[in-house]
Amino acid sequence: MGDWQVVDWVIDQLGKEYDKPFFLACGFFRPHLPWYVLQEYFDRFPLEGVSPPVVEENDTSDIPLAGKKLIKFRDHENVKKYDQWSRAVQGYLASGNFVDEFVGRVVDALEQSEFKDNTIIILWPDHGWNLGEKQHWRKFALWENTTRTLFMVKAPGIPGNGSVCSSPVNLLDVYSTLVELCGLPPNPKNEGSSMVPLLESPEQAREVASVTTYGKDKHAVRLRNWRYIQYNDGSEELYNLEDDPNEWKNLAQDADFEDIIREMTKYLPEINAEPIPRK
Repeated sequence: MGDWQVVDWVIDQLGKEYDKPFFLACGFFRPHLPWYVLQEYFDRFPLEGVSPPVVEENDTSDIPLAGKKLIKFRDHENVKKYDQWSRAVQGYLASGNFVDEFVGRVVDALEQSEFKDNTIIILWPDHGWNLGEKQHWRKFALWENTTRTLFMVKAPGIPGNGSVCSSPVNLLDVYSTLVELCGLPPNPKNEGSSMVPLLESPEQAREVASVTTYGKDKHAVRLRNWRYIQYNDGSEELYNLEDDPNEWKNLAQDADFEDIIREMTKYLPEINAEPIPRK
């Protein structure tokens, strides 16, 4: 499979000699659809032990029309109609476990190389995923499950290695972080913020919002425990992720949270590019 070939190639690169610092990218296709992996990975997650996520039946009732237009209702209807929800979760888990092993092979190869003590590792996928939450599947939306990703950093001499940090960050921050860790001059054109302070003190709070965009004038702002969504028609969603991690209660119309919304809107992009026209 392609991912296996990628790992073999990366391991080969780690076995070579270099006369200067190098950057090495290792990209995996899984757990992207279709969830085709060897049967042994499915066997690790027997169907009788697999359960669909906990959902609320009327979860979409307080979502504005612009948000509902993003939901893949037909996907969800078909998954339920043909009783495939647990199988879908099984396929997702199997594919994730499949790629976990490949990450392990790469890390093992690094540990056995001469670069083990002076290499920065950053591990991330490109987006989150819905498995039926909000009757939605795949990505293509602005909720927490849809956009939040796994994110790990290990860097030589960093005090926070092995710790968990709860402050939201953004993939735009990767470049700025690598630049600082490598002792290179910052690029003034970059919009990301270095995560080095969080790597050194993971427990500290970060007052930098993480903004996600899906289409023109459609944005989500994540700051502390809050997620705020504004669509291109001005409609809104607001969730307190500490009290409501599943985003079941939209607080945007509650007058008690006007100050929070006012704070979150300060982080919305001032420039909204037009979509790239399809050929």
